Amino acid sequence: MGADPYPTLLTPAEATERFTKTLRELLHENRVLSAALAGKDAGDEQITQFMTSIRGTAVGTMRDVYRAQRVEDQQAWYAREAERNRWRQTVWFVLLVVFQGCAVILAMYLVYDPASLWRGPGVFSSLASATVAWGQVRRFQELAQAYGFAAQELSLISARASHVQTREDLGRFVNDAETAISREHSSWIARRETL
Repeated sequence: MGADPYPTLLTPAEATERFTKTLRELLHENRVLSAALAGKDAGDEQITQFMTSIRGTAVGTMRDVYRAQRVEDQQAWYAREAERNRWRQTVWFVLLVVFQGCAVILAMYLVYDPASLWRGPGVFSSLASATVAWGQVRRFQELAQAYGFAAQELSLISARASHVQTREDLGRFVNDAETAISREHSSWIARRETL
């Protein structure tokens, strides 16, 4: 897109060198991803013909391509993930209520029939505790909020696209979007490290 650190002032060779250097640094910083990145796609082009050709197009074309293929794509992904985590949170909350309800009902039954051999309240209390623990470990609510915020932020950035008219405007637009995506990614990494 010609945004920093790959402005259109760079020759194609300079842009390629700078981009591949960045990819190499990312790969070395994230060696744990090597297994996930291996496979049939590992040998594919890192800089496609489409990427090279888009750098030479008009600002409006670059803006529209970036908006559709990066900003709106990421915004939709974050919105889906926010909804998925809200749904998961709801499911685990319902299970918690069901398990606690069963524990209470069975405890009342034991008051009525103390000679019963089945001790269900303990089982359902344990299941309720496990449900709470699982929800806290998986952080469904936290993820739903974080992804929802990122989706909203990208939606606001996307709304500004129609005002991008110059290469400088495009550079700011791209950097704002990438900063929002990077911020959420950094938060995600921090959350993963605290597990």
